[in-house]
Amino acid sequence: MDKKNFNEMMRIFGKVYEKSLAPDVLKIYFEIFKEISDDKTKFITKECLKKCRYFPRPADVFDCLEEENQVSDLPDLE
Repeated sequence: MDKKNFNEMMRIFGKVYEKSLAPDVLKIYFEIFKEISDDKTKFITKECLKKCRYFPRPADVFDCLEEENQVSDLPDLE
């Protein structure tokens, strides 16, 4: 995930959950989320907003990513 997508996701989480993270915590989050591809950012953001009662922790974000990977691995039904 690039810095632009990361900042947008954190901005949305901050507004919805009415919370901001300290700069050093944001650096930790960014380092952890770098491995996530940019095309997954919108899906993760939406899923976290649907499922998380509180500001998402990294484990919550990776849970949503894992769900997306499981859905995309399902065969097409025809």
